[in-house]
Amino acid sequence: MLSWLHCKACDQASATYNAKKTHRAVFTREYRRLWYNVDAQGSPHTYRFTKKAVIYDHIKTPVYWATERSKADNQILDAAQQPETPKANWAAANTYAGWLNLRGWYQKTGSGTSFQLHSQQLWVASGAKPTVYAQFYSDKAQAQNHPDTKGVQP
Repeated sequence: MLSWLHCKACDQASATYNAKKTHRAVFTREYRRLWYNVDAQGSPHTYRFTKKAVIYDHIKTPVYWATERSKADNQILDAAQQPETPKANWAAANTYAGWLNLRGWYQKTGSGTSFQLHSQQLWVASGAKPTVYAQFYSDKAQAQNHPDTKGVQP
């Protein structure tokens, strides 16, 4: 009769596998690049997306689908609490009307930031009816040659 040995490394590998299996990528391949923008004051900005994070001007935010919130997370959200946990720095993603929307993990109100791809442009918007407040480009020279488009409703 075979006996199964308990090993800490096996448990860790299993946990890693299960985490990878349950945490789906948020950003598709089309998003995953460096995007450039120059604002109205001439200051450069960047967005970079990985499968599961967004990096704005070198500040990285882990991103999870809103459906990945635990029961405890949803209770905190429903109570409109802002706990001091690592999750307080996460973003929750969902999609609507062709937009990918990010809000704070425990954010109950507010529209968050929405993203939509248009060929070699990344539109960044806010509001319940998204209003584009910035366009990012896949090419740095394009960003420098095109002013921000503000107040555009697609």
